[in-house]
Amino acid sequence: MASDVQLAAGPFSPSPLRFDVSDVARLRKRVGRASASLKFIALLLAIAILFGLDTYVGTTLALVTGVLVGWGLFYAANRLRSGSTGAAIVAATLWLLWAGFNGFDALPQTSRNGINGFSVVGIVMLLAPLYFLGLGLVEFMKHQRHASTATLESRRVGLNPWETRLPVNRRPYFVNRSSTAAYLFLVLSPLPWLFFVASAINGGAPTSSDSAELFGRSIARIMMHAAAWLGVACIYRHARRNAMLPGNDLQRTDPRKPILYLRSFQEDNRSKVWARATDGRIFLERFVRITFEELVTDHLWGYGPVMAIGDPAGRNKLAPLGAARDYATNTEWQRIAIASMQRASIIVAIAGKTLGLVWEIETIMKLGLGPKLVLLFPPTRTDELRRRWQFLVRSINVVSLPAEIDLVHTRAVLWPGGNPVLISGDGQNDWTYEAVLDEAVWVLAAHQLNVPQRLLACPKCNTSQKRPGYPAWAIVVSVCLFPFGLLALLVGRKPTKCAQCGFTWKASLQVDVPLRFLTCPKCNTSQKRAGYPAWAIVASVCLFPLGLLTLMVGRKSTKCTQCGFTWKP
Repeated sequence: MASDVQLAAGPFSPSPLRFDVSDVARLRKRVGRASASLKFIALLLAIAILFGLDTYVGTTLALVTGVLVGWGLFYAANRLRSGSTGAAIVAATLWLLWAGFNGFDALPQTSRNGINGFSVVGIVMLLAPLYFLGLGLVEFMKHQRHASTATLESRRVGLNPWETRLPVNRRPYFVNRSSTAAYLFLVLSPLPWLFFVASAINGGAPTSSDSAELFGRSIARIMMHAAAWLGVACIYRHARRNAMLPGNDLQRTDPRKPILYLRSFQEDNRSKVWARATDGRIFLERFVRITFEELVTDHLWGYGPVMAIGDPAGRNKLAPLGAARDYATNTEWQRIAIASMQRASIIVAIAGKTLGLVWEIETIMKLGLGPKLVLLFPPTRTDELRRRWQFLVRSINVVSLPAEIDLVHTRAVLWPGGNPVLISGDGQNDWTYEAVLDEAVWVLAAHQLNVPQRLLACPKCNTSQKRPGYPAWAIVVSVCLFPFGLLALLVGRKPTKCAQCGFTWKASLQVDVPLRFLTCPKCNTSQKRAGYPAWAIVASVCLFPLGLLTLMVGRKSTKCTQCGFTWKP
C-alpha cells in the first residue's frame, strides 16, 4: 500500500504500477473446490452413519448423529473458505480417514468384485474429492507459509485473500421479497423436472436386451435429466428477474452508499461467462451462462447496492439480473449520470468503443472523481480489447493513458492518485474477476477514499484487521459433542488482536460487529477475529445451560498488536 501512495504523489510514470491477483484467485479457487469436496464427503459420511448405526442404536439416534456430524463438517467446510486453520486441520484429518477408507476397503473390494462401468463411476466419485481436497489443503499451507514471511506492502489483497461469506453483505436471492410474480415462477420452477419424472414412471422399464439400445437409452435419459434441470434453472432465474427493484426503490431499502455501473448498452448481453454458485446464485445457475454484468454486480453487492442507467429501449421490459436500473430520456441522462457519479462510493466502467463512455470517463475526471473509477476489461478476445483500449487512448484527453499495456493479463485500470494503476490476472473467469474487484477496492481504500469495506478498522491506528477463526479443538467438539459443542463455538473465541500494531478489541465491541475480519484503526492491517478463553468453553460444555453465561463475561478485550490501543466496553 505504501508503494501506491508514493506513486500517487509523483508525476505520471510511463510504467504504471501493477498488482497481480493470480495467486489470490488460484488460492480461492482451490480452497473453494476443497470446501465443496469436504461437503460431499460429509454428505456421504452422514449417510453412512445413518445406515451403519441404525441397527445398533436405533433409527432416531442414528439420524441425529448423522445430521450433527454432517452439519459440523459443513460448518468446517465453510470456515475453510474463510482461512480457518482449525477447519484446515479438520479437513486434513478427514482426508486421511477418507484416503484410508478408499485404500483399505472400497478399492480392494471393487478390484475383487471386478471392474465395470458402474464401478468406474463409483471410483471416480470416491477419488475426485480426495484430489480436490488435497490440492486445496496444499494451496492453503503454501499461502500460510508465504503469509508468515510476507511484508505488509507485498500482501495487499493477501491481507484478506479468502472468500468472506458475510450474510449482511451477500446479494439476496430475491431483491424484492414482496413480488407476487417472483413467487409464482418460483413455485413453477420444478415443473420441468416433475414432468420428466412422470414421463419416466409412465414409460416403464425397457424390454430389449440389446446392449447398444440400453446404452442409447441411458445417454438419452442423462440428456433429458440435464434438459429438465436446465429448464428448472431458467424458470428460477425468471423468478429472480421478477424480484428486481428499480434503482431509486433499492436505495430506499439499502442505506449503504451506491456503486455506479457504467457500460455501453451493447454490452448488456454481449459477454457471457460461466460462474459458480455464490453471491446470491444457487447451484443450478452454475450450468447457465450469465452476463458479465451479473458476475460483476453480484460481487460488488458486498460493498453496496449497484445502480445503472438502463437502456431506454428496455424500459417496459422485465429488468435483467445485475445492476438495479433507473431509466432516463436522451435529454436528461447526462444530468442523472452526473448526480449518480457524485453519490457513488465506487464507479465501475466497462471498457468500450462508444462516445458515451468517453463522455462519462471525461466527466468523472473533470469532476475530480477519478479516484473512484475502476475501468474493467470484459472477458473477450485480446484483439478486441486492444481496439477498445486504443479508442480510449485516442479519444480521452483529460487523463493520461499509457499507449501500450499488457491486455493479455490486465483486467482493470484505476487512477487512485491521478496516475494509472493496473490490476492483472491470469484468467478471465469468475475467480479472477472477483479477486480483481476486491483488489481494486483495497487500492482505492488505501488512498483514504470513502469506499465501503468488508473489513473493520482499528479506531486508533486505522489499520485493517482480519478476525482469526475458531481453534481446531472447538470445531472437533462441535462435531462430536453437539449441542454442547455448539456452545463451545459460541464461547470459545479469543480476543481479536492486531498482528502488526498490538491493538486489541474489547469484548463488547466484538460481539456487536457481525463481520469476520477487523481493520486495526491505528496500523491499518487485517487479521481474523479472535475467540474466547478456555475456561468459558469448559463451562459451556460441562455446565450447560450455565455455560450461556460465559458469553456475557468470557470475552477478553481487543487490543491492537501494533499500537497497543484497547477498546473499552
